[in-house]
Amino acid sequence: MICVDPALAHANVTLLTDAYVSRLETGASGSEVTKVHVERNGARERYSGAVVVVSWVAVNSAALLLRSASDRHPSGLANGSDVVGRHYCAI
Repeated sequence: MICVDPALAHANVTLLTDAYVSRLETGASGSEVTKVHVERNGARERYSGAVVVVSWVAVNSAALLLRSASDRHPSGLANGSDVVGRHYCAI
């Protein structure tokens, strides 16, 4: 929690637990996330913010990017090379 705890000290930061992010939606340019689609406690919710953080290197981050396919991003977000989720990543 080396980065999460300090971030939560800010009034404009929200951490949702027990939430499933079903997809990220981009704006007209396709270069920024404008909505986060969430399923939590049996309800569907949508969130937006000036900054959206996805924890990279987590297995489900790749799955989320692939689930976020759209007309502008038919292979999923950040997947123009078609390699998201195909390679092992270790740090």
